[in-house]
Amino acid sequence: MAVHDILGQASGLSVARLLAPSPKTRIEHTWWSHCLPPDLMAAEAKLGASLGYRVHKVKAGHWQGCAT
Repeated sequence: MAVHDILGQASGLSVARLLAPSPKTRIEHTWWSHCLPPDLMAAEAKLGASLGYRVHKVKAGHWQGCAT
């Protein structure tokens, strides 16, 4: 990260601009939850949708009992 900071300072660009010359103009906010049983996952998805989220990311991992 320090190298990126030095490059940014030397070039007069932000680190974000160094990593993506044309960054996104819009960021999609994401609802996320852990891996849950199907009935709870459906409830989480409905809750996220009711709050206006259009993307639901599931944090799945072997430590949560999910098949990865």
